[in-house]
Amino acid sequence: MALLSGGAVQQNWALDVSRGGAPERWVLRTDNAAVLAVSLPRTAEFALLRAAFAAGVTVPEPLFCCEGREVTGAPFFVMRRAEGVARGHILVRQAGADGDPALAAALGRELARIHTIRPPRDDLPMLAPPPDDPARDFVARQRAALDAAGTPRPVLEWGLRHLERTAPPPGEVVLNHNDFRTGNYMVHEGRVTAVLDWEFAAWGDPHADLGWLCAPCWRFGGAHEAGGIGPRPAVYV
Repeated sequence: MALLSGGAVQQNWALDVSRGGAPERWVLRTDNAAVLAVSLPRTAEFALLRAAFAAGVTVPEPLFCCEGREVTGAPFFVMRRAEGVARGHILVRQAGADGDPALAAALGRELARIHTIRPPRDDLPMLAPPPDDPARDFVARQRAALDAAGTPRPVLEWGLRHLERTAPPPGEVVLNHNDFRTGNYMVHEGRVTAVLDWEFAAWGDPHADLGWLCAPCWRFGGAHEAGGIGPRPAVYV
């Protein structure tokens, strides 16, 4: 049993086990000592993994979930271990100056599969009800957070007002991963082997996931819009 690298919010432990006489490679995922209030619990993340796995998303197969604290001191779940690299700066370097359009297209296909999961879903009761207008719902939640902080932030207030005035009309509501970016998927020999870290998933506008993947802050110094590894149009293919 060894603690894996990464996991800023959660802990991931590698397990090498034998089941029925056959060796298996697992990952046990559990909480860090300090957790984010907006992070879903491990039981919820396990349910999301099961839904994603059934929808054909490339995720580690979810195996077992324990809600109690008597085993490790915190709830946890176990999934199969995937091979590959997740570190963003390594993936961007591997993509090179010309980028990797094939990998960008593969990421687009993963998002398309995620977005086939739509409400209502009886197996995902832990998610908040789907918003009628995802864009304005986002603005309202961010404005409430600013108000609760009690510190004037004129630039952020201006930005929220701009978003409110230019919000697109409500569209389809789907499951958003909400942290789909370079660093949260694994790649082995040029192919996606796992989409990771589902603790921020929620119902929303599918464009939000596309925007997050293409955000400059998650390009790790790369020049390409899609996560630093490829051109944005390739994601849409």
